[in-house]
Amino acid sequence: MFDGIDMTWSRIEGGEKMLPLVDSLQATFSMSVPHRSVPLLLAMMRTLNTLPPDPWVDVKRREISDVIRGCSGLWIDALSDAETYVRGDSIVITLSVVNRSVYAWNLDQWNVDGLGGTPAGARALPLNTQVRIVLRGVVPSSIPISQPFWLDSPPKTARYEIRDSSLIGEADGPPTLTAKVRLVLGEAALDLGIPVRYRSVDPVKGEMYRPLHISPPVRVALSSSVWVFADTKSKPVTVRVDAIRSVENASVRLSAPRGWSVQPRNRTIPRIEKGGQETVEFTVQPEDGAVSGTLEASVIVDGSTHTLSATSAVYDHIPPLTLYSSASAKLLRIELATRGSSVGYIMGAGDEIPEGLGQCGYNVTLLSDDDLRTAQLSKFTAIVAGVRAHNTRPVLRSVRQRLLEYMRTGGTYLVQYVTTTRGESENIGPYPLTIGRERVTEEDAEMRILATDHPVVRMPNRITKEDFAGWVQERGLYYASRWSHEYQAILGSNDAGEPSRDGGLLVAKVGKGHFVYTGLALFRQIPAGVPGAYRMLANILSLSATK
Repeated sequence: MFDGIDMTWSRIEGGEKMLPLVDSLQATFSMSVPHRSVPLLLAMMRTLNTLPPDPWVDVKRREISDVIRGCSGLWIDALSDAETYVRGDSIVITLSVVNRSVYAWNLDQWNVDGLGGTPAGARALPLNTQVRIVLRGVVPSSIPISQPFWLDSPPKTARYEIRDSSLIGEADGPPTLTAKVRLVLGEAALDLGIPVRYRSVDPVKGEMYRPLHISPPVRVALSSSVWVFADTKSKPVTVRVDAIRSVENASVRLSAPRGWSVQPRNRTIPRIEKGGQETVEFTVQPEDGAVSGTLEASVIVDGSTHTLSATSAVYDHIPPLTLYSSASAKLLRIELATRGSSVGYIMGAGDEIPEGLGQCGYNVTLLSDDDLRTAQLSKFTAIVAGVRAHNTRPVLRSVRQRLLEYMRTGGTYLVQYVTTTRGESENIGPYPLTIGRERVTEEDAEMRILATDHPVVRMPNRITKEDFAGWVQERGLYYASRWSHEYQAILGSNDAGEPSRDGGLLVAKVGKGHFVYTGLALFRQIPAGVPGAYRMLANILSLSATK
């Protein structure tokens, strides 16, 4: 692929001067005494600074600076006194420098972008002695809210919209604040950029470093991402306000599209202390002729309007991320009929379908292992196994006979997708059923109704192709690949150029009740507010209640 392409320093104007220095470094570098290479590295930096401007020169200057820092045993840290700030907050940054080499480096000056600062003056860095300098300032109003760079703009279908193309391919964006440090050794100068971070100590994990985070003074959150209205009855909507700094007279508002009523128009919270939260409730009601739209929440503090909701992603293997998005929810005004009212839900790996069922008027009970062993299951019109429940809830194997008896006496048992790992997909149904790895990844793939007379597509909601419009990410996954004659395939679909996948929704009669297996990605469509998914799910849950 790279035949004929010059990958050496010769491709940069004047770069041939670097070649003998690089060759000499490679020949003499020792891992056991890396500091001996510092003079040669400094010579490389001096030569690099004589080259004409070039993007690669800038890259190599940063890389050589990091190598000099490492070979010199220079430990430099810039720590803030808190992890999260609001623009205008006071901030204290402590710069710590330790010289662990034989070279007499001096700290010449330092400052932090956006905070100003004064030169520290030349300060010697004695061997293995920590030098600390403290800068106090105010977080500038020009600093943007912290957000992963790939989410600065709303994503388009199947791709992110990145404003700064130079960041494409990076794992993270530039630091919120950077301490610029200049070290000198004789006539040589070393300029370094040190990201300002926050450090805490966990009793188990030890020292924890976190990126500096800039937040709005308040964050807003609606209690649900989707509100379903099958009629014109009103529903309560709760708004939570989190205060990152203490605020007074916060005015909370809900905005709905034309045809929707919101009462009251706003609510005022007299005071929220820093780190505290308050909730207020509104009533939302569709008027005659109302159509689906977006409900938006906002908070006015000190004359400024804030509309951002925050979601945190915290895992041990990556830095924590806080993702900001508009504090909004979907208002779904749809034709939706349900039969039966009580649903038992067996949570698996985790999904948001119970909340969606609650929006449809179902009374949902999350079933524990003990419930599955001993509770009276007949009180439920339907029982739903959440995504991968048969992979994550071993109890389902031991209660198989109880679930079969529940179906025989008139209940509907719906199993959402199961992976084929470790044989956990075996014996999930009342009759022979093999779960495969087939899926339909194109979210707009044609959906064909194979069993047009089956109750699951007729009652209580007539399912048509329109119900499969607007689906997100995919049609489904882990479809059944083989099944016995007792099952009836309801839907067919496939990605372009592939054969029809008909195992995405299978229904079998079991005594007076039903067993249903579906690989349809309802767990994605319900939180996304896809109307047809609600109607399809309601039909499945209504099977045993439909005469």
